[in-house]
Amino acid sequence: MKFIRKISLAKWTNSLESDIDGFSADAITGCLRTTENTLSVWKCETEEEIEQSTLALLASQTRIDKLDIVKIDRGDVEERKLSVVESPGHTAAEVYANNHADIAGLNIDSLRLFAELVKEEVANGRSIRIGKADFIKRLQSGIAKGVIVESALTKEILAELEKAAAKS
Repeated sequence: MKFIRKISLAKWTNSLESDIDGFSADAITGCLRTTENTLSVWKCETEEEIEQSTLALLASQTRIDKLDIVKIDRGDVEERKLSVVESPGHTAAEVYANNHADIAGLNIDSLRLFAELVKEEVANGRSIRIGKADFIKRLQSGIAKGVIVESALTKEILAELEKAAAKS
């Protein structure tokens, strides 16, 4: 099983030559922001689940913009003794809310371990970029299929989708 997590690829690639001690604080604080010592991730195993979890992640955003995703192997997370807690995610793609989990009980040492996993995936070119147009297309498709609850999207996203629909 894999986890996906949104990151800012530029923040990670700028520090790939450094060991984790010399790593950019922006990559850690911007991309691995915790809430109550937990880090949100989306679970996936098959290609279909990767698409579902990606859509759930997109539908959880507050605005439409390009987005980078990194895939982390659950075995690597568990090997580092990081605690995984199943928890429903907050997303407008409510049918996929149970594809969510939290890396829980984090402290600076365990967050560092997770950061090392992200760095390794980025260094090996295993991140996915979703451009703004693809982001819009995926949300529109999710709404059309009844997977995304349109009223649960932010006003900003709804405005962007309306603008995109007017252009087509």
